[in-house]
Amino acid sequence: MRVRMNNLVSVSDVSKNTSAMIAKAAAGETQVVLNHNKPVAAIIDIELYEQMLDLMADIEVTQKAISRLHETNEGSISLDEFIEKYNIDISEK
Repeated sequence: MRVRMNNLVSVSDVSKNTSAMIAKAAAGETQVVLNHNKPVAAIIDIELYEQMLDLMADIEVTQKAISRLHETNEGSISLDEFIEKYNIDISEK
C-alpha cells in the first residue's frame, strides 16, 4: 500500500479528531501519523491488522519450513508433529 498525501495526519490532528481518524480507519482508510513530519504510527482497520498478523505468522512458518529443507534428515519430524509444534491452524478459513 502506498501512502497518499491525504492520509497523512499530525499527532495534534489525531489528538483533536480521534473519533474521525478511527472512523476513517474503520472504513478502510489508513491514516499515517506524523510527528515532526516523520511517520511514527498508523491507524488501520482491525481486519487489515489481523490479516497482517496472519501473514507474518505464515511467513515465519514458511521460513522455518525452508530452513528445515536445508537440514539433514537427522531429527526430522512428521508434518503432523510440525503442525503441533508450531501451533499451526490448518482448518479452512
